[in-house]
Amino acid sequence: MPAIGSLNPRCKGRVGDRDLDDVYAIVYPSVMAATTTLRVRPDTRDRLNRLAAEDHVAAPELIARLVAKEEQVRLLRAMNDDFGALRDDATRSAAFEAETAAWDTTSVTSAASARKLLERPGR
Repeated sequence: MPAIGSLNPRCKGRVGDRDLDDVYAIVYPSVMAATTTLRVRPDTRDRLNRLAAEDHVAAPELIARLVAKEEQVRLLRAMNDDFGALRDDATRSAAFEAETAAWDTTSVTSAASARKLLERPGR
């Protein structure tokens, strides 16, 4: 495999009325990541570029981070809405609290057992 940016041997032949004897091809062994164009207002582009420069990343990386953060915000909002609906339903809320208490008891018991094991002589 040729080195990155290496020149291939001269191409021979003609395209239309142009002689290809003076054309070189540069070979890059890696595949470029798929990209697309995103249309934004010029002021938004400038703000993205400024923020990306401050973080020393490319604008697409910053956009990916911003999208991930927005997805987290929406997930947390949906979870809050679900817990709000749970609190509003007395039957489901009581069942949830009972299950949580059972898990908490298990966790406390397991933690206490682990402490006793660590406190045994010879450890």
